[in-house]
Formats: sequence, structure tokens, C-alpha cells
Amino acid sequence: MKKLLAVIILIFTLHTPSQADDIRDFQIEGMSIGDSLLDYFSKQEIINEKKNWFNDNEYSLAADLKSSSFETYKSVQASYKTEDKKFIITGLEGYIYFENLED
Repeated sequence: MKKLLAVIILIFTLHTPSQADDIRDFQIEGMSIGDSLLDYFSKQEIINEKKNWFNDNEYSLAADLKSSSFETYKSVQASYKTEDKKFIITGLEGYIYFENLED
């Protein structure tokens, strides 16, 4: 019994707790969740790329947003709350398109 207790104590004392980083540390082309899309695109660009793929109207999606300043991705897709006038990013994806998959 003493050995079992010693093993349990060792497991909990030697265990290194994982510490989650802030989601804002993850960025795609400088954009992060919680940022405003208006900092990167005009309101007209966002509305032009708006897709109605959700069953409810709580969230909207701006797909295929492109910028000449992008270095890694060809385009991004961002979701935001439909009623949000600041277009705060709630979801973000980056897209890379490959012409020749064998390369």
C-alpha cells in the first residue's frame, strides 16, 4: 500500500502541467481570433465575400478574402457574428492552392 501511495504521489508531483497558450498567439497572415476584419479588409470586401452556409443567421462567413500583402496563404476565410458591426473574427482559416501536387 505504501508503494502504491508513493507511486501516486510521484505521478502527481513529477507531472508537468500543460499550460494552454492564448488563442491570439496563433496568427494567419497577421490576423487572429478576436481581431476586427476591418483592420485588414474594407467593409465592402467582407460583404462581397459573404457566404450563407450556416443554417441559422447567428454567424456569417467571409470566404476567399485575398490581399497582395499575404506571404504564406493565397486566401483566408473568416467567420464573425452576423450582427457584429466591427466584424470581430471568431474563426479563421488560411488556404494554399497547389498547382502540381507532385512537387
